[in-house]
Amino acid sequence: MKVYASLGTLIRLGLIKGQEFEQKTAYFVLGSYCMNNCAFCAMRRSAPKPSNENKVRLSRVTWYAVGDTFFAHTKLNDFSRICLQCTTYPGVLKDLEHTLRKIRRAIDMPVSVSIHPLAKNAYMALRREGVERVSVAFDGCTKEVFDNVKGVGIGNRWIWEQFWKGLENALAVFGNATAHLIIGLGENDHDAIKTMIKLRDMGANTALFSYTPTLNRLYGNWAKKIRRPKVGRYRAIQASRYLIYEYGYGLSDFVFDGGRLRGIKGLEDLMSPRAFLTSGCPHCDRPYYNEFPGGVIYNYHRQPTAKEYERDFDTLLDYLMN
Repeated sequence: MKVYASLGTLIRLGLIKGQEFEQKTAYFVLGSYCMNNCAFCAMRRSAPKPSNENKVRLSRVTWYAVGDTFFAHTKLNDFSRICLQCTTYPGVLKDLEHTLRKIRRAIDMPVSVSIHPLAKNAYMALRREGVERVSVAFDGCTKEVFDNVKGVGIGNRWIWEQFWKGLENALAVFGNATAHLIIGLGENDHDAIKTMIKLRDMGANTALFSYTPTLNRLYGNWAKKIRRPKVGRYRAIQASRYLIYEYGYGLSDFVFDGGRLRGIKGLEDLMSPRAFLTSGCPHCDRPYYNEFPGGVIYNYHRQPTAKEYERDFDTLLDYLMN
């Protein structure tokens, strides 16, 4: 079993030198490889294996092996939440429950787990081990996109309906759950907004990610449709998410031209810099998970400055009008 901590987590703990951020969540990955072959993922089974298994990449973040005894010997009290992201491999549930026991013995802190969809009894077992909430990584916003980047169309065993059922199970057990959606996998704006409304209506949160190129090439026939979203488009999707969850917006509150978003009712009156913050579980910030340091920030891990917000809002308006 391999447990990895993100570079930002280790910097925050003072175990590695680097630029520190006021990171509220400590991030860990369970597993050094994945049985799945998702088109965009650096840890897919067809990706080149790392020469050193003590250091791996997921998205554009470097993760370092720490071992499950790490939790008993490290002061994690400066964080507000622990997030465990699980790859898929034989025995992952057994390893996860073992790791959760190590965490529970070491610290009393909310724990989130990101894992493939499970049955209710499996979620109940995780809850008994101290998990406060789970997330289900749909990634694709539609069945077509999902099938081609994560499902049967790319050789994985996952089925779109299976993820919705898993999310329903999680909501039944925990009373809350989060769905991950990646923008830039070939969906249009209408697809993303319609799916976020559906998730909101069933009681689930939406965590937005922007597709971020990594060192590994994309995989599969759908690869030509995957591209990093322009900032203006991503801001429009973030604004839509904010209004869906904060003000109960439905499809009739958005104007589309085909699948492209062209207008949002009451946008200028209701918008807030909070719309551009990282979305997900409470305290989720994921510093530079979607960004290159020094480049454009897609998901802000801290409050945008007034200048940043003005620029980003103008970029959003420019996308809607052009």
